[in-house]
Amino acid sequence: MNKLPKISGWILAVLLGGMFLVSGAGKLMTSDATMFVNWGYTPWFMKLIGGLEVLGGIGLLVPMTTRLAIYGLTIIMLGAVYTHINAGEGINFIRPTAFLIFLWALWWLRRPRPVVES
Repeated sequence: MNKLPKISGWILAVLLGGMFLVSGAGKLMTSDATMFVNWGYTPWFMKLIGGLEVLGGIGLLVPMTTRLAIYGLTIIMLGAVYTHINAGEGINFIRPTAFLIFLWALWWLRRPRPVVES
């Protein structure tokens, strides 16, 4: 049995989980919502996104909730891509796009595999 997908999945889950925890906590701990307001969102929306990112980051680290966390964080990252493109921020959409790719790589690594009998 090849353990590389399992080990790679854990490494990616820890890295992504940590990133979303830090990013979400930053949004929750600041009171400056200028960036979100400039994008046309209300200040409470920043707190909502921050809280969802923290929950998603934790969810990535719990095997039973990883897939659900990936789905939720995918929605947030698609919103971030849209926001950066809609705001005309040039290449700033690349970072959330990269996180989308990494999230779905994790989904692929954590997918159920058929049991092979020998």
